[in-house]
Amino acid sequence: MARKPDAFYKQMVRTLRHGFVDAEKTDTLYVTDAATRKRQGLPPVSKTQAIRDLRSAGYIIGKETDYNARTGAVTDTRRTGKIARDFDAPAGYDLRDIENWSPAMKAHVTRTFKTVQKLSAQPYQEFRPRKPENLERVQEAMHGGIKTPDELVLAFVPVARPGERAQIKILPDRIEVIEREVKRTPTTWKDAGLKLKDVADDPVAAIRAMVAFTGGDQFQFMSVNAPMFGLAFDAESLEAEMLRLQKDYKQRWKTFLTGIQAFTAPTATKISSYRKSKDAAKRAQKKERQRAATVFRRKIRTEEKRRRAIARKKRK
Repeated sequence: MARKPDAFYKQMVRTLRHGFVDAEKTDTLYVTDAATRKRQGLPPVSKTQAIRDLRSAGYIIGKETDYNARTGAVTDTRRTGKIARDFDAPAGYDLRDIENWSPAMKAHVTRTFKTVQKLSAQPYQEFRPRKPENLERVQEAMHGGIKTPDELVLAFVPVARPGERAQIKILPDRIEVIEREVKRTPTTWKDAGLKLKDVADDPVAAIRAMVAFTGGDQFQFMSVNAPMFGLAFDAESLEAEMLRLQKDYKQRWKTFLTGIQAFTAPTATKISSYRKSKDAAKRAQKKERQRAATVFRRKIRTEEKRRRAIARKKRK
C-alpha cells in the first residue's frame, strides 16, 4: 500500500484543530508587484516576509495562509472553529514530525476526520454548549446513530440552508430545532421510554406513543447515518409505514431504525419545500467539497513530484 503523503495528515489535523475553511471569509491580498520585481532582477518575497509586511500594513492574517511568490498573492483562509481536542503537539501530533507518528496515531486521525466528514456532509450548524451533558444529548439526537469520537467539542446539527441560524432548545425530555419554516423534534425510541422489543411486539401502539410524545404534524423515520429517512407522513400513514418496514425488512429494521423526527409547520407544503431546499443545499455542498478535494489532491501530487525530482538531483 502506498504511503499517504504527510500533507494529508496536516490537512486532517488542521481541520480538527481549527475547523473547515469558510469560503465566505477567505480574502486574497496582494503583497507586491511580483512581475516588477522579476524585471528588476529582485528575488521573490518569502512567505514569512509577505505575511509580516501585510501585518505591518494593518491586515489581520488568520492561522491558515497560502502564498504564491510568482503573483505576490496571499490567500488568507478563515476557519469555522475548533472541532476536536487532543490533536495538538503536546498530545504527540506534531505536524513537523509526522514521520515519527505511530501507525495507530495516523489511523486515529484518519478515523476521526472521516467521521467528521460524514457528520458535516450536509448543511449544518455547529452547536457548542457550555455543559458537557448537553453536548452528549445533542450529539446523540443529531448524529443519526454515527459513533461520535470522544474528542469532538461540538455537535453537527442538520439545517435546511447553510448560514442560517436555527434555535436549538434543550428541554428535559427532548431536543427541538426551530428553523424559519419548521420546528423539528428528533426522538429516539429510548427518548419516549420504548425498547426495540416494544416496537417489534406492537408497532402501532409504539408509533402512537411516539406521535403523542413529540406532538408534531408530519413525521419522518430516523435511521443510522440519516436523521431524516424516507418520505414524510401524517400520524396515520406513519403507522402503516412502520408495518411495511417491519414486513419488508424482517428483523433488519432493528439495525437501522432509531426513532422518528417530528415536524411542526402550518402546512405540509412548507415541509415539502423545506426538504427540497435542504436537499438542494446538500447537493451543492457535496459538489463544492469534491471540487476542493480534487484541487488539493492535484496540488499534493505536484508537490510530491517536485520533491522526488529534487531528491533525484541530489543523489546524482
